[in-house]
Amino acid sequence: MVGEIMTRGFVCYDARCPMCARFARRLGGFVRRRGFRLVPLQRSWVQRRLDADPKPVLDEIQLLLEDGRRLGGVDALLYLGRRVWWAWPVAVVLGLPGLRGLTRRAYAWVARHRMGISQFCGLDACRRTV
Repeated sequence: MVGEIMTRGFVCYDARCPMCARFARRLGGFVRRRGFRLVPLQRSWVQRRLDADPKPVLDEIQLLLEDGRRLGGVDALLYLGRRVWWAWPVAVVLGLPGLRGLTRRAYAWVARHRMGISQFCGLDACRRTV
């Protein structure tokens, strides 16, 4: 597999989504310092590893861990958040049983509307990928 040496895993994002690509650019160093690599979901080896059709996979961020586990959406973000001293309290609270459902619904809403949000915020004018 491409680039798996010395990594805890891969943070896979939708490179065609301006909001996702911007998020990846801004958090790239943060993610790399924690031992993860950013990679677009559109890469063929990512698609093979996920073993799914592109459409459902592109709906949310995917975290491919070195131990073979795969976390998507909110679960991926909470996993990453729990590895940062200043973010772990928020990740723990948002992951509590009563709030996890609300957090999932909020993430799903943003994921469904991310292209419109990108267009509204003018992010689609600068479609760069990491």
